Amino acid sequence: MEAAIRAADSDVDFSKYYHVVILHAGWNWPTPAGVVGFGVSFFYGGNPDFAIPTNDGVSVSNLTVIAEYDSLAVIVHELAHALSMTANGSPVVPDLYDTEAFNHNLAGNNWMGSWDLMSSQMRSGVPQGHSAWTKLKLGWFKDPWVLRLMKGQDANVTLAPLESAPDLDAVIVVMIKLSPNTYYLLENRQRTGVDRELTDYGMLVTLANDQLYPNGNGPVRVVVCPNCDVDHATFDLRSGKSAIFKDDTVNLTVVIMKETGADMQLRIGWGPEALVALKESATSAISTANVTIQAAASQGRTVGLQGATILLFNALDSFNKGDYSSAIMLAQQAEQAASSAISPKSPTTVTTSSKSSTPLGSTALPQWYLTYLTILAIVGIMAVIIAQFIRSRNQKKTGL
Repeated sequence: MEAAIRAADSDVDFSKYYHVVILHAGWNWPTPAGVVGFGVSFFYGGNPDFAIPTNDGVSVSNLTVIAEYDSLAVIVHELAHALSMTANGSPVVPDLYDTEAFNHNLAGNNWMGSWDLMSSQMRSGVPQGHSAWTKLKLGWFKDPWVLRLMKGQDANVTLAPLESAPDLDAVIVVMIKLSPNTYYLLENRQRTGVDRELTDYGMLVTLANDQLYPNGNGPVRVVVCPNCDVDHATFDLRSGKSAIFKDDTVNLTVVIMKETGADMQLRIGWGPEALVALKESATSAISTANVTIQAAASQGRTVGLQGATILLFNALDSFNKGDYSSAIMLAQQAEQAASSAISPKSPTTVTTSSKSSTPLGSTALPQWYLTYLTILAIVGIMAVIIAQFIRSRNQKKTGL
């Protein structure tokens, strides 16, 4: 680095610049087999003991070193440090991986997984977006984009994707303050924009502690959903996922009530109220699906209606088991299937000979009668479902 600064000193007036980027030829480390590298690309700043004097009356101590063949992800990572540099040269945005373990070639904690470029990069080398925490530190959010809640404050909110259009006036981050230095961040990560190659999608929950500086202490960490790993840590309404995030230590519950397109409708509550709201949402979804199925049956749109009825039956079963998030998902699928149901078409008769194609001893049923039987079967199944549903709702409440 010193040799590079001295080589450029006669051509560059370093007094005009606060930060210097050195781009060297070749690779950083590790390198392809048989290729010489020049070390790890890095950001350096804020150490007066490591200052390179120049002929311009200033010393260079704030540096970013990048290799010619670095991926775009590495370049964006290092420049994010530089963009967040404070007056003393320290970055506001630190590395979000375990730097102590990394510096000693040890396996360390990957607190943010692939959810932030300051933690790790995608295998393709295409940079993913920064997490809400990093963007907050960089000052990239307008006030309307961040909903700030104090401990004990309930809210219903529609959470738009973190990678939404910059001119969209929508909430894309929810900050839930727990103490002066600790808070939860809720963000909606979808495979769009710079996040298009994420390992997963859904509501990402992170826990931040601004006292955990300097680098390597994990000032922000992903909260992993049940039965998930850090790279698939999101919450949503998909099968195998959880739509409910809970922190029993502070009595906080966040429920994904509904997903509309890429947006998520959240209920944030302290105590059992959020789960009560989830149960009410499941009740409403089942009722809507039931009405949609009955309307399709009365209109003769029976093709595809059997699948809708089965989905509704499964939704009711999940509801009775207390799995309200699955009940919502299944009921929404039942509603969509019923809305897409169509009327049966009259069969096309193709005459290939003078002989009848109907097997001997059998009689072809008219189409109107087949439709009648289908509707009758659906109504019968619906009667059972509705009876079970009403019985469940009328039971004495003994808890959620």
